[in-house]
Amino acid sequence: MNKKINRKKLLIDVLSIQTTSGNEYDMITYIYDFCKKNVPEAEVVIKDNNIYVTKGESDNYPCIVAHTDTVHDIHKFYKVFDDDGCLFAFNAETGKQVGVGGDDKVGVWIALEMLKSFDRIKCAFFHSEEIGCIGSRNADMEWFKNVGYCLQADS
Repeated sequence: MNKKINRKKLLIDVLSIQTTSGNEYDMITYIYDFCKKNVPEAEVVIKDNNIYVTKGESDNYPCIVAHTDTVHDIHKFYKVFDDDGCLFAFNAETGKQVGVGGDDKVGVWIALEMLKSFDRIKCAFFHSEEIGCIGSRNADMEWFKNVGYCLQADS
């Protein structure tokens, strides 16, 4: 399987995890399990529902930041579809299109891809950002002491 397909599958997997602010356990678990399976050399710390991942040794890390919540409702019969590269979701019970939570599941996906791609990197995943930046306001600032810059691809 080529990298492009693997990347699309990972994106669909991430988009398929429904979250709302305060109801992010499934995404937190997914990120933790993904790191343990795909980036086993990385240190993964969950603190106050924020996830901090450090891969490799460096005096000055790049850091990718994302958040684990979205603004969309959770639907019991939710499925993500791929129509020639256009990803969207439907509630199969109602037959209506629903949001995929691209803000910020795309950011989560980018961070996970960067963890796989770089030897030395940090990633922070904050909770409850959509209701007042709760996770980032309570971030462990000591963890960021050796971060040279942060990139947040919040979409």
